[in-house]
Amino acid sequence: MIYFSSLLSMSWVSTTLLIDFMVVPLIFRNIPKFFLAGEIGSQLFMKYNRLELIFITLIITHLIFFKKNFRHLKWLLLLSSLLLVITLVYNFYLTQRMREIGIVWEYVDQTGQLGTKNIPDVQQAHQEFHRIYIFLDSFKIGFLLLLTSLSLKFKND
Repeated sequence: MIYFSSLLSMSWVSTTLLIDFMVVPLIFRNIPKFFLAGEIGSQLFMKYNRLELIFITLIITHLIFFKKNFRHLKWLLLLSSLLLVITLVYNFYLTQRMREIGIVWEYVDQTGQLGTKNIPDVQQAHQEFHRIYIFLDSFKIGFLLLLTSLSLKFKND
């Protein structure tokens, strides 16, 4: 039980890296239709974001019930809270917004309106959200690695 939060955070960071650097690039390389690959990627991330909620819930629950040293616990809970915020932003805003923009992008592309006057630049909007996602993912990975190392360091507390 001592290593449970470390095991969870390492599993979480491992699956994040696997999806970000192997699965999604494979989807876009092997599916010739860009928007279909994007839809599959969106579905994958929506499902994975739900799994991330389970990860963070289990981690926070474990920390609250099984850590005894409050001084160390507050740092672990602070990191976990930041991870919870990132996970909630993914689940309830960012992933859905990117999917919506992708649907609009596909529509304006298919109707030949992409780049025309009075049509918002959906490609640019999608790229901005994608940059935010990458930015948050970078912090998430860093926070998970820090949480893992601190959990192992404070394992006897």
